[in-house]
Amino acid sequence: MDNKFLNKLKGSTKYLVDYIANGHNESDIVYYEMGSTRIKSTGIYKTDNIAIAITEIPAGSRFPIHKHDGTKEYFMIESGELTITFKDKHDVIVKKGECFIIEANDEHGVYTDIDTLCVMITMPADRGFPNARR
Repeated sequence: MDNKFLNKLKGSTKYLVDYIANGHNESDIVYYEMGSTRIKSTGIYKTDNIAIAITEIPAGSRFPIHKHDGTKEYFMIESGELTITFKDKHDVIVKKGECFIIEANDEHGVYTDIDTLCVMITMPADRGFPNARR
């Protein structure tokens, strides 16, 4: 793991920083290819009920409109910002220090014009989340 990434995490929960600093399996890392964009997602915790990943999203990244059947997504922005677009709603900009929930089955896309680091939590729709914008 490169120091630039770790430096971005210094304001994060100590557990997350310790986990990444002390290593993880390469199988915990998933890359998403979107045209010339490569998004890196490092899984840090997973059970049948919840998955937590730290995701590095480079400037210019765009995820097309999609949905997750039966699964909520919770974004906590550590640095940068994301614009979340919805098929039938207005766009939402989520900035550093903010959180946002995408409800199960909501058709949405994501893009950013600046390098962004976020913690993504996914869980079944019948589970709760801490307070966050929706």
